[in-house]
Amino acid sequence: MTNISTYFKLKTKQDKLPFVDVVLDDDNLLFVDPRHIENSSVRDDEQVKDCLYKFFGNLVASIAASNHRRTSELLNGVEEPKETRLGYGEDNSNGKSAGPQIKKELIDSIANNPVIKANKVSNLSDISFFIPNVGIDRISDITTKVIKQFLIEFTQKQCRSLAIPMKKVMQKNILNPATLGWENRSLELPVFNDGGIDKPIIFVPKHFVSRDTDANSNFNCFFRFARNYILEKGNRKFIKGIPRNGKNNTILKKDFDESLGAKKDELTKWLLEHPDIVHDYWLDSIDKITPLSDDEISEVVYRK
Repeated sequence: MTNISTYFKLKTKQDKLPFVDVVLDDDNLLFVDPRHIENSSVRDDEQVKDCLYKFFGNLVASIAASNHRRTSELLNGVEEPKETRLGYGEDNSNGKSAGPQIKKELIDSIANNPVIKANKVSNLSDISFFIPNVGIDRISDITTKVIKQFLIEFTQKQCRSLAIPMKKVMQKNILNPATLGWENRSLELPVFNDGGIDKPIIFVPKHFVSRDTDANSNFNCFFRFARNYILEKGNRKFIKGIPRNGKNNTILKKDFDESLGAKKDELTKWLLEHPDIVHDYWLDSIDKITPLSDDEISEVVYRK
């Protein structure tokens, strides 16, 4: 097992590094989480936030306007960013990343989603709540590709600070934040020599990442929040025909849950009728969005 710190003979470990000390010869089950970027108070992250908001705003606008060409252009550069070593690998049985074989499926699922078509969401992190087969892995892939230019600049800065050597490499599909166009560039990055092949490395700020268990927990918390919202003040059509077995002729949560179909399908119906659910949820949970600790990251990258 070879981490960035061991490969480049750094005399420090995760707790003293500003980036994730990933294993270079394997995948690391950590994911770039846009919630952490959106909630960051780090000054250097402001441009990253702006890029995410601009990209997603333009994406939603193109979908709402049925501008299929522009939608495809914006999503065309989205694919698995192998340089970060984060997420599920191709050989992992859980692999669901945005590789070439599923790019069209991903584009179609986003472009045809009724919640996005109706312009009911404003943050990239929200789409995992209601689009089937889009979870933290694909959200991480999209986010990483959108902010790739900033991650490259961050990597180069860390390499200069730590005297890590870099080589000239070709990088495809870098989003230009000014034009929102995808560009190919020759630039300098650190590389990992794997069996005689130099593979570029892109560092990721450690406060950007979360685990898949964190994402699953967030989805379940959001579903419970939305379910309670519907029961308390939602459109009455969502509770029609459900028995009232609770005190004071109320509906029990278990009876309501038994009447539901797939969670993301139900969330789609609820959000189309009550788009403020997402906004209210983030106001309620924003203080709970905290970066992983060094110990939590170390458990993943050092296989503790």
